[in-house]
Amino acid sequence: MHYIRRTIGTVLAIIIISLFIYYNFLRRRWDFIIIHHSATTFGNVSVFYNGHKARGGAWLGNDPMLYHLVIGNGQKAGDGELQAGGRWLKQQLGGGCSSVKKLMQARTIRDFFRSWSDYYNFKGIHICLVGDLNKTAPSSRQIDTLTNVVEALCRKYRIPPWHIMGHQEAQISSTACPGKRFPLVKLKNEIALRLPQPAKLNPTGLFNWKIRLINFCPLLGLFFGEFYYSGLLLIINAGLAYLFIRIALPLARASLPAKLDEEIEKVVAQAFHDKDENKPVDMPGNFEEKDLQC
Repeated sequence: MHYIRRTIGTVLAIIIISLFIYYNFLRRRWDFIIIHHSATTFGNVSVFYNGHKARGGAWLGNDPMLYHLVIGNGQKAGDGELQAGGRWLKQQLGGGCSSVKKLMQARTIRDFFRSWSDYYNFKGIHICLVGDLNKTAPSSRQIDTLTNVVEALCRKYRIPPWHIMGHQEAQISSTACPGKRFPLVKLKNEIALRLPQPAKLNPTGLFNWKIRLINFCPLLGLFFGEFYYSGLLLIINAGLAYLFIRIALPLARASLPAKLDEEIEKVVAQAFHDKDENKPVDMPGNFEEKDLQC
Protein backbone atom coordinates (compact mmCIF):
# COMPACT_ATOMS: atom_id res chain seq x y z
CA MET A 1 0.00 0.00 0.00
CA HIS A 2 2.88 2.34 0.79
CA TYR A 3 4.39 1.81 -2.64
CA ILE A 4 1.06 2.44 -4.38
CA ARG A 5 0.63 5.74 -2.54
CA ARG A 6 4.23 6.66 -3.27
CA THR A 7 3.74 5.94 -6.97
CA ILE A 8 0.54 8.00 -7.10
CA GLY A 9 2.24 10.90 -5.30
CA THR A 10 5.27 10.77 -7.60
CA VAL A 11 3.17 10.62 -10.78
CA LEU A 12 0.96 13.46 -9.57
CA ALA A 13 4.03 15.57 -8.74
CA ILE A 14 5.48 14.96 -12.23
CA ILE A 15 2.17 15.96 -13.85
CA ILE A 16 1.93 19.15 -11.78
CA ILE A 17 5.53 20.14 -12.57
CA SER A 18 4.94 19.43 -16.28
CA LEU A 19 1.82 21.60 -16.29
CA PHE A 20 3.74 24.39 -14.56
CA ILE A 21 6.48 24.28 -17.21
CA TYR A 22 3.92 24.11 -20.03
CA TYR A 23 1.75 27.02 -18.90
CA ASN A 24 4.67 29.26 -17.93
CA PHE A 25 7.20 28.56 -20.68
CA LEU A 26 5.87 26.36 -23.49
CA ARG A 27 2.26 27.37 -24.17
CA ARG A 28 2.09 29.95 -26.96
CA ARG A 29 0.48 33.24 -26.04
CA TRP A 30 -1.25 33.84 -29.39
CA ASP A 31 -3.23 31.37 -31.51
CA PHE A 32 -4.94 33.54 -34.15
CA ILE A 33 -4.33 36.57 -36.36
CA ILE A 34 -7.42 38.73 -36.92
CA ILE A 35 -7.43 41.20 -39.84
CA HIS A 36 -9.48 44.44 -39.70
CA HIS A 37 -9.94 47.57 -41.77
CA SER A 38 -10.54 50.95 -40.22
CA ALA A 39 -13.43 51.84 -42.59
CA THR A 40 -11.97 55.37 -42.67
CA THR A 41 -9.92 57.19 -45.28
CA PHE A 42 -7.10 58.03 -42.84
CA GLY A 43 -5.72 56.93 -39.51
CA ASN A 44 -2.80 55.95 -37.32
CA VAL A 45 -2.20 54.73 -33.78
CA SER A 46 -2.82 58.16 -32.26
CA VAL A 47 -6.06 58.71 -34.21
CA PHE A 48 -7.47 55.32 -33.24
CA TYR A 49 -6.27 55.73 -29.66
CA ASN A 50 -8.24 58.95 -29.24
CA GLY A 51 -11.28 57.59 -31.07
CA HIS A 52 -11.47 54.35 -29.08
CA LYS A 53 -10.80 56.19 -25.84
CA ALA A 54 -13.72 58.54 -26.49
CA ARG A 55 -15.97 55.59 -27.31
CA GLY A 56 -14.91 53.69 -24.18
CA GLY A 57 -15.43 50.03 -23.43
CA ALA A 58 -11.82 48.95 -22.90
CA TRP A 59 -11.22 46.65 -19.95
CA LEU A 60 -9.68 48.26 -16.90
CA GLY A 61 -5.89 48.54 -17.27
CA ASN A 62 -5.87 47.90 -21.03
CA ASP A 63 -4.76 50.41 -23.65
CA PRO A 64 -7.81 52.20 -25.15
CA MET A 65 -6.88 51.39 -28.78
CA LEU A 66 -8.38 48.00 -29.53
CA TYR A 67 -5.89 46.89 -32.20
CA HIS A 68 -2.41 45.55 -31.64
CA LEU A 69 -0.88 46.71 -34.92
CA VAL A 70 -1.84 49.33 -37.54
CA ILE A 71 -0.68 49.54 -41.17
CA GLY A 72 -1.00 53.01 -42.72
CA ASN A 73 -2.33 53.94 -46.15
CA GLY A 74 -0.47 57.22 -46.70
CA GLN A 75 -2.99 59.41 -44.87
CA LYS A 76 -1.77 60.38 -41.35
CA ALA A 77 0.73 57.51 -41.62
CA GLY A 78 3.08 56.29 -44.32
CA ASP A 79 1.75 53.97 -47.00
CA GLY A 80 2.55 50.50 -45.66
CA GLU A 81 4.00 51.90 -42.42
CA LEU A 82 3.73 49.49 -39.49
CA GLN A 83 2.78 51.03 -36.14
CA ALA A 84 2.55 49.14 -32.86
CA GLY A 85 -0.12 50.07 -30.33
CA GLY A 86 0.04 49.90 -26.57
CA ARG A 87 -1.71 46.55 -26.46
CA TRP A 88 1.03 44.98 -28.57
CA LEU A 89 3.90 46.60 -26.70
CA LYS A 90 2.44 45.34 -23.40
CA GLN A 91 1.15 42.06 -24.89
CA GLN A 92 -2.39 42.82 -23.73
CA LEU A 93 -5.43 41.03 -25.11
CA GLY A 94 -7.06 42.61 -28.13
CA GLY A 95 -10.48 44.19 -28.36
CA GLY A 96 -11.30 44.28 -32.06
CA CYS A 97 -14.07 41.65 -31.92
CA SER A 98 -17.36 42.43 -30.25
CA SER A 99 -18.46 40.07 -27.50
CA VAL A 100 -21.72 38.43 -28.45
CA LYS A 101 -23.65 37.33 -25.38
CA LYS A 102 -26.49 35.62 -27.27
CA LEU A 103 -25.27 32.05 -27.01
CA MET A 104 -28.54 30.85 -28.60
CA GLN A 105 -27.05 31.98 -31.94
CA ALA A 106 -24.36 29.32 -31.65
CA ARG A 107 -24.99 26.24 -33.80
CA THR A 108 -21.54 24.64 -33.66
CA ILE A 109 -18.69 24.38 -31.15
CA ARG A 110 -16.83 26.99 -33.17
CA ASP A 111 -19.82 29.33 -33.00
CA PHE A 112 -19.95 28.78 -29.26
CA PHE A 113 -16.37 30.00 -28.83
CA ARG A 114 -16.99 32.86 -31.24
CA SER A 115 -19.98 33.96 -29.21
CA TRP A 116 -18.34 33.55 -25.80
CA SER A 117 -16.75 36.48 -24.00
CA ASP A 118 -13.76 37.78 -25.95
CA TYR A 119 -12.35 34.40 -27.02
CA TYR A 120 -10.68 35.75 -30.16
CA ASN A 121 -9.74 38.95 -28.38
CA PHE A 122 -7.98 36.88 -25.74
CA LYS A 123 -6.10 34.62 -28.18
CA GLY A 124 -5.84 36.74 -31.33
CA ILE A 125 -3.38 39.35 -32.62
CA HIS A 126 -5.47 42.15 -34.16
CA ILE A 127 -4.06 43.97 -37.19
CA CYS A 128 -5.87 46.94 -38.73
CA LEU A 129 -5.31 48.22 -42.26
CA VAL A 130 -6.18 51.89 -42.60
CA GLY A 131 -8.79 52.48 -45.30
CA ASP A 132 -12.33 51.59 -46.30
CA LEU A 133 -11.68 48.26 -47.99
CA ASN A 134 -15.31 47.90 -48.99
CA LYS A 135 -14.71 50.69 -51.52
CA THR A 136 -11.01 50.54 -52.35
CA ALA A 137 -8.51 47.69 -52.29
CA PRO A 138 -5.49 47.97 -49.97
CA SER A 139 -2.36 49.39 -51.55
CA SER A 140 0.45 47.09 -52.67
CA ARG A 141 2.67 48.47 -49.89
CA GLN A 142 0.02 47.69 -47.30
CA ILE A 143 -0.27 44.13 -48.61
CA ASP A 144 3.53 43.69 -48.65
CA THR A 145 3.85 44.92 -45.05
CA LEU A 146 0.88 42.84 -43.88
CA THR A 147 2.22 39.68 -45.54
CA ASN A 148 5.68 40.11 -44.01
CA VAL A 149 4.24 40.86 -40.57
CA VAL A 150 1.81 37.93 -40.64
CA GLU A 151 4.60 35.61 -41.77
CA ALA A 152 6.84 36.76 -38.92
CA LEU A 153 4.02 36.33 -36.38
CA CYS A 154 3.13 32.86 -37.68
CA ARG A 155 6.77 31.78 -37.37
CA LYS A 156 7.22 33.31 -33.93
CA TYR A 157 4.06 31.86 -32.37
CA ARG A 158 3.65 28.75 -34.57
CA ILE A 159 0.30 30.00 -35.89
CA PRO A 160 -0.98 27.90 -38.83
CA PRO A 161 -2.26 29.71 -41.98
CA TRP A 162 -5.85 28.56 -41.34
CA HIS A 163 -5.81 30.56 -38.09
CA ILE A 164 -5.49 33.79 -40.10
CA MET A 165 -8.99 35.21 -40.03
CA GLY A 166 -10.98 38.20 -41.10
CA HIS A 167 -12.96 40.07 -38.45
CA GLN A 168 -16.22 38.68 -39.86
CA GLU A 169 -15.00 35.12 -39.17
CA ALA A 170 -14.31 35.83 -35.51
CA GLN A 171 -17.80 36.78 -34.34
CA ILE A 172 -21.35 35.74 -35.04
CA SER A 173 -22.82 39.23 -35.33
CA SER A 174 -22.59 40.42 -38.93
CA THR A 175 -19.80 42.73 -40.08
CA ALA A 176 -18.19 43.44 -43.44
CA CYS A 177 -14.75 43.89 -41.85
CA PRO A 178 -12.05 43.61 -43.20
CA GLY A 179 -13.88 44.71 -46.31
CA LYS A 180 -15.12 43.11 -49.53
CA ARG A 181 -11.98 44.09 -51.42
CA PHE A 182 -9.50 42.63 -48.97
CA PRO A 183 -7.82 39.50 -50.48
CA LEU A 184 -8.03 37.24 -47.41
CA VAL A 185 -7.82 33.93 -49.29
CA LYS A 186 -4.80 35.15 -51.25
CA LEU A 187 -3.08 36.19 -48.00
CA LYS A 188 -3.66 32.75 -46.45
CA ASN A 189 -2.32 30.99 -49.54
CA GLU A 190 0.77 33.20 -49.67
CA ILE A 191 1.56 32.55 -46.00
CA ALA A 192 1.04 28.82 -46.53
CA LEU A 193 3.65 28.92 -49.33
CA ARG A 194 6.13 31.00 -47.32
CA LEU A 195 6.16 29.16 -44.00
CA PRO A 196 7.97 26.01 -45.21
CA GLN A 197 10.71 28.24 -46.68
CA PRO A 198 13.50 29.98 -44.68
CA ALA A 199 12.52 33.40 -43.34
CA LYS A 200 13.66 36.24 -45.58
CA LEU A 201 13.26 39.13 -43.16
CA ASN A 202 12.00 40.17 -39.75
CA PRO A 203 9.92 43.38 -39.76
CA THR A 204 11.58 46.01 -37.58
CA GLY A 205 9.69 47.18 -34.52
CA LEU A 206 7.63 44.01 -34.26
CA PHE A 207 9.51 42.36 -31.38
CA ASN A 208 11.43 44.31 -28.74
CA TRP A 209 13.12 42.98 -25.59
CA LYS A 210 10.03 43.50 -23.43
CA ILE A 211 7.84 41.50 -25.83
CA ARG A 212 10.42 38.72 -26.00
CA LEU A 213 10.68 38.66 -22.20
CA ILE A 214 6.91 38.50 -21.71
CA ASN A 215 6.64 35.78 -24.37
CA PHE A 216 9.37 33.78 -22.63
CA CYS A 217 7.54 33.93 -19.30
CA PRO A 218 4.02 35.45 -19.59
CA LEU A 219 3.81 35.85 -15.81
CA LEU A 220 6.31 38.70 -16.15
CA GLY A 221 3.63 40.64 -18.01
CA LEU A 222 2.34 41.73 -14.59
CA PHE A 223 5.37 44.02 -14.35
CA PHE A 224 4.81 45.58 -17.80
CA GLY A 225 1.08 46.34 -17.73
CA GLU A 226 -0.45 43.04 -18.93
CA PHE A 227 -2.86 41.92 -16.22
CA TYR A 228 -5.52 39.56 -17.58
CA TYR A 229 -3.53 36.74 -19.22
CA SER A 230 -0.80 37.01 -16.57
CA GLY A 231 -3.42 37.18 -13.83
CA LEU A 232 -5.06 34.00 -15.11
CA LEU A 233 -1.63 32.37 -15.20
CA LEU A 234 -1.02 33.47 -11.60
CA ILE A 235 -4.25 31.75 -10.52
CA ILE A 236 -3.25 28.58 -12.38
CA ASN A 237 0.16 28.61 -10.70
CA ALA A 238 -1.44 29.06 -7.28
CA GLY A 239 -3.70 26.07 -7.93
CA LEU A 240 -0.78 23.92 -9.08
CA ALA A 241 1.26 24.93 -6.03
CA TYR A 242 -1.64 24.03 -3.74
CA LEU A 243 -2.03 20.59 -5.36
CA PHE A 244 1.72 19.97 -5.14
CA ILE A 245 2.14 21.02 -1.49
CA ARG A 246 -1.12 19.70 -0.05
CA ILE A 247 -1.66 16.51 -2.07
CA ALA A 248 1.28 15.27 -4.17
CA LEU A 249 4.08 15.93 -1.68
CA PRO A 250 2.28 14.50 1.40
CA LEU A 251 1.33 11.41 -0.61
CA ALA A 252 4.93 10.76 -1.62
CA ARG A 253 6.35 11.46 1.87
CA ALA A 254 3.67 9.69 3.89
CA SER A 255 4.16 6.57 1.82
CA LEU A 256 7.57 5.93 3.38
CA PRO A 257 7.46 3.26 6.09
CA ALA A 258 7.86 4.75 9.57
CA LYS A 259 10.94 2.60 10.30
CA LEU A 260 12.73 3.76 7.17
CA ASP A 261 11.82 7.38 7.88
CA GLU A 262 13.30 7.11 11.39
CA GLU A 263 16.46 5.44 10.05
CA ILE A 264 16.99 8.25 7.52
CA GLU A 265 16.58 10.92 10.21
CA LYS A 266 19.03 9.05 12.46
CA VAL A 267 21.69 8.86 9.72
CA VAL A 268 21.31 12.57 8.86
CA ALA A 269 21.52 13.61 12.53
CA GLN A 270 24.61 11.44 13.10
CA ALA A 271 26.29 12.87 10.00
CA PHE A 272 25.91 16.45 11.27
CA HIS A 273 27.01 15.45 14.80
CA ASP A 274 30.22 13.75 13.68
CA LYS A 275 31.13 16.26 10.98
CA ASP A 276 33.34 18.48 13.18
CA GLU A 277 35.05 15.51 14.85
CA ASN A 278 35.97 13.91 11.50
CA LYS A 279 34.43 10.63 12.62
CA PRO A 280 33.11 8.18 10.06
CA VAL A 281 29.36 8.13 9.89
CA ASP A 282 27.87 4.93 11.21
CA MET A 283 25.44 4.20 8.40
CA PRO A 284 23.34 1.07 8.06
CA GLY A 285 25.13 -1.40 5.86
CA ASN A 286 28.72 -0.45 7.01
CA PHE A 287 30.56 -3.54 8.19
CA GLU A 288 33.97 -4.15 9.77
CA GLU A 289 36.39 -6.30 7.80
CA LYS A 290 36.22 -8.96 10.51
CA ASP A 291 32.45 -9.16 10.05
CA LEU A 292 33.01 -10.30 6.48
CA GLN A 293 35.40 -13.08 7.42
CA CYS A 294 34.03 -16.61 7.53
